[in-house]
Amino acid sequence: MSKNLLFKKLPNWLIIGGAIFSILIFLSLLGYGIFEFLYNGKVYPGVRVAGLNLSGLSEVEATKVLEEKALMVEKGLVVEYSDTSLLISGEISSLDPDLDARLFDLNTKETAMRAYAIGREKSFSSNLAEKVDSFLRGREMIFIVSTNRIRILKELEESFSPYEEVPVNAGIVFNEDEEINITEEVNGLAFAYDEIITEIVNRLENAQTDNLLLQPQVIYPEIRKDQIGDISLLVEELLAKEAVTLKHENLTWKIEKSLTKNWLEPGMVNGQIVPVYGQTKIIDFLEKEVAPKIDKEPVEAKLNIDNGKVSIWQAGRDGAMLNREVTADNLAATAFDHQEVVEATVEAVANTVTSQSAEELGLREIIGTGSSSFAGSPANRRHNIKIGADALNGILLKPGEEFSLLKALGEISGRTGYKTELVIKGNRTIPEYGGGLCQIGTTIFRSTFNTGLPVTQRRNHSYRVSYYEPAGTDATIYNPAPDYRFVNDTQNHVLIQARFEGDTLHFDLWGTKDGRKVEVTDPVIYNIVQPKATKIIETFDLPEGQRECTERAHAGADAYFDTTVTYADGTVRQKRFTSHYVPWQAVCLVGAKRQTEEPKEEVINNEPEQPEEQNENPI
Repeated sequence: MSKNLLFKKLPNWLIIGGAIFSILIFLSLLGYGIFEFLYNGKVYPGVRVAGLNLSGLSEVEATKVLEEKALMVEKGLVVEYSDTSLLISGEISSLDPDLDARLFDLNTKETAMRAYAIGREKSFSSNLAEKVDSFLRGREMIFIVSTNRIRILKELEESFSPYEEVPVNAGIVFNEDEEINITEEVNGLAFAYDEIITEIVNRLENAQTDNLLLQPQVIYPEIRKDQIGDISLLVEELLAKEAVTLKHENLTWKIEKSLTKNWLEPGMVNGQIVPVYGQTKIIDFLEKEVAPKIDKEPVEAKLNIDNGKVSIWQAGRDGAMLNREVTADNLAATAFDHQEVVEATVEAVANTVTSQSAEELGLREIIGTGSSSFAGSPANRRHNIKIGADALNGILLKPGEEFSLLKALGEISGRTGYKTELVIKGNRTIPEYGGGLCQIGTTIFRSTFNTGLPVTQRRNHSYRVSYYEPAGTDATIYNPAPDYRFVNDTQNHVLIQARFEGDTLHFDLWGTKDGRKVEVTDPVIYNIVQPKATKIIETFDLPEGQRECTERAHAGADAYFDTTVTYADGTVRQKRFTSHYVPWQAVCLVGAKRQTEEPKEEVINNEPEQPEEQNENPI
């Protein structure tokens, strides 16, 4: 049958319908082709990030739009409660780079990439569905934000913890006539910091910088006055008990009625509220009267290598520590038994290094060294580097032991000899301890990888610091985090020895070479990004008009280097250390004019600052 005969036999409605259908298919394909042509290399229509319409923009154009918005957001948002306000801005700056920190970063490039990827990275049908949905209903996206939650938490706690109050149960007191009275309970107040940080992150992701007003949570006490019946007889029975003696070796403390009377408080026992000795009050007594006579911090012996011989330059000493909680529980139990003598619970803390074992530790040779220069450091920084190096000098690591730099440094405060440096937080400058200690972190990091010991915790600085060039070989620390850690995976002890040669700090690691071969590549530095314009911060800490720059501009970059450790048995361990450094704008303080308004932060220099010269190795 010919085609003409076939069409003659088909009904007209079918022929016309088929023609219309074909025309619609053709027009749809034509429209889709025009649509794809118009948005080739551009973000599809309807895609928005934090309210910014990116439709029709190339990835580069979208990144630029997002960067303009990010610049505004990085000025930060204010968290308020009562008379206190805290500016959470993108960075914390200091005269010492070791105290600088990034609190958050808006990743504009990756955000633009994700916006551009809408309708492109899935199957044809899924991509088509995404494009139609974005076109008809719009696609709202958020900024990709990385946050330093630990540091933000620290800032929040420093500002708002003074407003927090612990709830107080109803209590037992005595009037002048020794009559028993029950006091009213008191509600407590606390901030839900995790929720606050989550809200801050949520606002940053949506580029919202309006003030965040805090609302503390009310914490209710466990025991209220209206729950307590007549407990006067029970109280009198407790007061009539014989005095209890607390004992440790030849030390004794007699717990008289006048003391236990102050310990009395309502407590829940077997579902009933009865008078008990409060543990918090007992621990307070132990802290003030007992612990100072028992507690003895252990002192680790520190060793020295002189002409190849090991000697102890700081003698070790065992320590002891009163277990407050257990001792308090035992004293509290005397309210319900007839015990007259309570033995204090004391735990021994042994010094792990003894003079008898010093020559048997296998400290035969230097197995690795790391160095860094602190040339150009101001006086306080030099001072802190010396204190930090002394803290590490002579530390002995047992086989298999993990080293923690924060633990080795111990308390970082004026009490332990450290000096402060100014840190800029929002529009405030406050003194803070710890400047120069990343010189210690960086140097011991270099000693570690040169020795081939496994690094278990390390973070690079937020931006490139001249003291720690070449980039990629630095390690930053800050209490409580980040720490720097490594493990002594040799079969012998490892001894840390610090030495200074002019403005260069060295850490030598002594031990016994076990045949491992260590190979370390030179750092590869790439992806150089120029910094933003200089940031000017007005402050009342400088005379009006005086300008003091705390930061030089630093170009951002990425860096990596590789280490290969080949053990004597042929086992190979490889590790790549990667670092990402954000571009860091110059920061200058300017003395603000004295007036009633608070000083403001603003960028007044529209020209990018030339970054500090660094040895770059782009690829």
